[in-house]
Amino acid sequence: MVYMSFLPFLWQAIIAAGVSLICYYLLKVRLACGYWSMLIIAWFGAWIGTPVFGAWRYWTWTSGGTVSYIPAILGAFAVIYLMKGIGIWLKK
Repeated sequence: MVYMSFLPFLWQAIIAAGVSLICYYLLKVRLACGYWSMLIIAWFGAWIGTPVFGAWRYWTWTSGGTVSYIPAILGAFAVIYLMKGIGIWLKK
């Protein structure tokens, strides 16, 4: 999972862009650093989502790497909301 080829990186970047756009514009979740930091945080969440939530057999693409879509989406949402919660906690 540490070393990945270009296509899984690209799919995770697409998932992160979609999740960060949904959080930023639809759900109005704002982080202190802005949209681009949210995109990077969402990519990290998509990357770490498969080891944390597990590889789901029927929602996986394997060609040069493995990207489990649903765990990647869940991980991206989870890390964005985790960072939002930490930001609120640090303000107090």
